[in-house]
Amino acid sequence: MTSPHDSPDWYTTGQAAKLLGVSRATILRRIYADRIPAIQGSDGSHWRIPAEYVSAQLAKVGRRLPRRRVVDVSPGTG
Repeated sequence: MTSPHDSPDWYTTGQAAKLLGVSRATILRRIYADRIPAIQGSDGSHWRIPAEYVSAQLAKVGRRLPRRRVVDVSPGTG
């Protein structure tokens, strides 16, 4: 199973901030205020925000998520 910390279905706070046009500090404040759904690593590591949430917020203002490039990092490729 892919961890949310490695999955393309989740964004870092910095990525979400850039896409939503706000600062990373704003994203963190909203996470702490329970206004943005997010998960944090069990070791207290970085937050991850569901791509569904970011997409829904962009849709409210008539925007879409950019297409994400998939890179194959399997041994023997590239």
